[in-house]
Amino acid sequence: MNFDEIYGGETDLVKLDLHKPFIDGVLLSCSACRGTMRRIPEVIDCWVESASMPFAELHAPFENHELFEKRYPAQFVAEYIAQTRAWFYVSHVMGTILFDRAPFENVVTTGTILNEKGEKLSKSKKNYTDPSVILETHGADALRFYLMTSVVMKGENLFFVDREVEDVVKKVLNLVSNCASFYKQYEGRIELLDAPDTTHILDRWIAALLDETIEAITREMDLYDTMRSGRLLRDFIGDLSQWYLRRSRDRFKGENEEDKRAAMTMLRHVLLELSKLMAPFTPFIAEKIYQDLGGEKESVHLEAWPAAIGGAHTPRQDKILEEMKLARDIVTLALERRATTKIPVRQALALLTVKMKETLSDELKAIIADEVNVKEVSQLPAPSSQLSVELDTTLTPELIEEGIAREVIRRVNDLRKKAGLTIEDRIMIYALAGEESETILAALKRHEKDILEGTRAERIAYEAINNMETFEIGGGAVQLGMKKI
Repeated sequence: MNFDEIYGGETDLVKLDLHKPFIDGVLLSCSACRGTMRRIPEVIDCWVESASMPFAELHAPFENHELFEKRYPAQFVAEYIAQTRAWFYVSHVMGTILFDRAPFENVVTTGTILNEKGEKLSKSKKNYTDPSVILETHGADALRFYLMTSVVMKGENLFFVDREVEDVVKKVLNLVSNCASFYKQYEGRIELLDAPDTTHILDRWIAALLDETIEAITREMDLYDTMRSGRLLRDFIGDLSQWYLRRSRDRFKGENEEDKRAAMTMLRHVLLELSKLMAPFTPFIAEKIYQDLGGEKESVHLEAWPAAIGGAHTPRQDKILEEMKLARDIVTLALERRATTKIPVRQALALLTVKMKETLSDELKAIIADEVNVKEVSQLPAPSSQLSVELDTTLTPELIEEGIAREVIRRVNDLRKKAGLTIEDRIMIYALAGEESETILAALKRHEKDILEGTRAERIAYEAINNMETFEIGGGAVQLGMKKI
């Protein structure tokens, strides 16, 4: 159609509206047949032109063949579930008709977000929390991680629950932040090794677990499964915080300098690699951890995707993972047995007997004994693979005193925390107990060295100061206070 001829040379096409229903009123004379020209009544669905984008932008298949072959099909596309009957569908059909192949290799389809009651989100009903409020309260990382690890990334409906975003903060972001903060407490005070060392069983275990996690997350991310990948990441953070670091804390405070350096170096290595794994899920906290640890690149987002230390997971690593899992299963059973006896974990016991087919190493026995708080772990053979445990719950005066000492350490450290003291701050402990609490006084004096080491205190003074607090410990009362020196 020659618009110049139709409009007598007027080239301002803005005046011509080609959309329905306006175009229906445009009737033109045909110079060839002398008839009337009008709009063709059939209408092509708008999704046809939209879904033709992958090839239409290059005017394929009519030209740009070489460039088109380099770019087609796309490796990845993401869209809302409703597009399976619109853009996704039409693009697939058009690509198959023209080129006998789909225009994309991988698809991520997001589902629908509903409120906690399963209702569609409605501005007029105001039946959901404003996203800006969630971002302000919990941060972008928490919301992003919550969504990326939810069923909405599998094309399913998500019942959005605000408190589950808060759970991400508590169970993921706070845990990893605390691990990084713990490292920063000792940074500069413990010299690093040139490379991670795996002499200690806990270091061997966390290194193996990191390698396994890297491989598993990489495999799932290659499948564009952010839900599974993110949940693997969450599990690793929990293991790092609640097992490796908790079981390694005393190593950072101990007198074995080489072991201190090994623990410090391994923790730094794990946190740096973890920041790279976290980057797609929680970009802000990943960047903070990376910067705080002095990563080599300008940003964690410029780093290469992490790889296993040895390049690949090994049978030896599988063995240490299996052994540690067994140790943790034993701990779980023992703590459950403790709970039934109503004897607190801080109260030391004499013996834990484990009946099992496998043989526990001395390293694992030491970890189990420390976690369950028993003086000794013995092992008896079992005819089958069934695992069982027994606790000797007899409390001798010596065990009672040891339990009192551990409880005092906890109470004093709580006072340190309330006072905002750092790990470098030294204190003086003040303790008072009446005549009816002779057992407490005996425990304080007999275990004074352990108490001083466990609280970073210089000495215990058996006298009063201001603002002392009273605690019920070991069946008696004791007043405790502390002062920074």
